Amino acid sequence: MKIRYIGMILLIMLLVATGCGNGKNAQPAATNTNAHDATVNNNTKHVVPVNSDNANVTIIGTDSFLKTYKNWAGRLEEIAQKTNEQYGELINNKTTTDKFLNNITQIYAEMESLKNNNLLTDFNLTTSEKKNANYDQITKDYAHASKDLNDFLYYAPHLKKEELQAKYDILIKNKYNNDIVTLNKDLKI
Repeated sequence: MKIRYIGMILLIMLLVATGCGNGKNAQPAATNTNAHDATVNNNTKHVVPVNSDNANVTIIGTDSFLKTYKNWAGRLEEIAQKTNEQYGELINNKTTTDKFLNNITQIYAEMESLKNNNLLTDFNLTTSEKKNANYDQITKDYAHASKDLNDFLYYAPHLKKEELQAKYDILIKNKYNNDIVTLNKDLKI
């Protein structure tokens, strides 16, 4: 019986210490739109978040949407460039397989970081803003390019050199390169 009373007292203390409700004086949930976490686009007065603390971010407006995807496309191209360099060194016997695998693993971690950042971003656009920004096509193009690069980085450590070359030709040379060209065209880069 004593254990129940002690458990109930501890539960009540825990609820009081953490705040157990949204009473009249409760503060609204913080958003990621303060001066430290965001910059303001003066042309449209929309907030363009800089997601440095892994919090959910909401993008508002066409210009902010396009700016975000241009940033992501740029980061994707940087990761692809590093991947191309590592692949070229391996194929030309300028690096060892172990060093290649280590570097590809690090590049894959960068890709995962970019993916996680993307997953934490929501876009709050009206139907007309989506149409004006070519939202559906841009998100589709980005998803394809991102998947191609991610798949190569994921599979590369598990493949033999000959298999790696075939996978590179399919995923990077053919698919990724075509998808990133289409994405950049749609983003007007």
